[in-house]
Amino acid sequence: MQRRDIRVTVKLRNNHLVQMREELGMTPQQFAEAIGVGYPTYLNYENMKASPLSKGRNRVGGPVGLSSVAEKICAFHGVGPEALWPDEMATIRVTKNAYSFSLSLDEAKRLAGAADKKLIGKEMARVLACCLERLAPRQQLIMACRFGLDREQMTLEETGEMMGVTRERVMQLENIALRKLRAMPEFQKEIEGG
Repeated sequence: MQRRDIRVTVKLRNNHLVQMREELGMTPQQFAEAIGVGYPTYLNYENMKASPLSKGRNRVGGPVGLSSVAEKICAFHGVGPEALWPDEMATIRVTKNAYSFSLSLDEAKRLAGAADKKLIGKEMARVLACCLERLAPRQQLIMACRFGLDREQMTLEETGEMMGVTRERVMQLENIALRKLRAMPEFQKEIEGG
């Protein structure tokens, strides 16, 4: 059985609501107060636990329209419901919006690599590039290959084949490079959010 070393939690949120609220510079609690609803009530819409559709039914059994809270949200933003709940999103209602699962260390590295490509800021990229320059050329190449820094991410086997060494040697060199990076004060500061 493969070891599961890392616990990952994924939260489902309506990104349309979150982005529009954040553009106003408001917290969920501030926004709830601004539209005149309770904080937990509004949060249920952001967390997709509440449907924007009203619970009432028309004569043919379909929904009557928007709930009063959804109408307040739309009115405050000055948009129609399709801007906040596009396509089938209006019908999605979850009972739990956070899910956790376990990953092996290799799976977590791949996930983190993909997330880093999307989330890494320009400053972090600059610091990382500066720190990588201080590694030996062979270690720089391994880090670039393994984490997909300036190319497609490669497996241990692919990297080893390209460099003419075993996958075990690639793993050793990668671990050495990671230890060196972690020991650099500027890297530690950036990772810790300093």
